[in-house]
Amino acid sequence: MFANIPALVTYYPTCNHDFGNHGLEGFLFLMGAMGVEMDMPYGLNEVWGYKGTREHMAELIDLFAYDKKFATEELITVRHEASQEPGFHEAFSSMFPHPRQSSADNLSFPDKEIKKIKHKTLLVHGREDKVVPVENSYRLINLLENSDLHIFGKCGHWVQIEKSLEFSALVNDFVKED
Repeated sequence: MFANIPALVTYYPTCNHDFGNHGLEGFLFLMGAMGVEMDMPYGLNEVWGYKGTREHMAELIDLFAYDKKFATEELITVRHEASQEPGFHEAFSSMFPHPRQSSADNLSFPDKEIKKIKHKTLLVHGREDKVVPVENSYRLINLLENSDLHIFGKCGHWVQIEKSLEFSALVNDFVKED
């Protein structure tokens, strides 16, 4: 069942993980999640279509971060250099072939399937997310009956980086409640 949860599918398309062995059964945490049917957003299309150049990496970092203090030259360089490892670009590109709408479709589920998820769920999203639109979380909050949603203002796709202290406190409180 856990392989069909939208956030897990978003980040781990081939995940078939046994969460029961790690004390995580009973709740879900979705961050900037896809999962719902949607048209391919510009930002996600750009990320999945990474061209392997430093210039494009700089554009992607700009899409990820609302607060540009996180879009440093050092970060751009480190991430670009990591993407230059032999085989990385080919492997990444093969996961999201053009046209990428079909990849987004493969990572989404009909509303009726999402409504079947009864686990306690925390949704977290940056209001200014240019990669996965915040509207996805608004849709999910209305489909997941046992869910809470926290929208971070002045925040992009990198909630865990841009709002690290607030994010950590929110997640810790959510986990402690269980």
